[in-house]
Amino acid sequence: MFTTAELTDLRAEQAAVMPASCTVSNPAAEVDDAYGGTTPGTPTTAVVACRVGSPNASDQQVADRLGIVVDAALTLPYGTTVSNRATITCATNGKSYEVIYVNTEQSSQTAVRALCRSVRSEA
Repeated sequence: MFTTAELTDLRAEQAAVMPASCTVSNPAAEVDDAYGGTTPGTPTTAVVACRVGSPNASDQQVADRLGIVVDAALTLPYGTTVSNRATITCATNGKSYEVIYVNTEQSSQTAVRALCRSVRSEA
């Protein structure tokens, strides 16, 4: 078990090795409109540091267990809000990713790990 000070230090070290910049766009909940239907709400966005990598063996085990296909694993600073179906655009490599799974199950989390699928641009 880590102390609060140790976790704070580990989170700072983790953030220091995130060389890229990403924009996280979380989808908003739908809102009721005046006609009895719903319309998409305004997504929330945040620009954060990030690290883009390939899924490791542990990530691939999670993907296999959940029956999902992922081709990227993005590491974001601790406390970053990111949800399934969010879009993350990396300013450093120009690629966009759809979040398929976010690891929220660790008790001593030092970063947010998102398993993603590359979004192919329609050019």
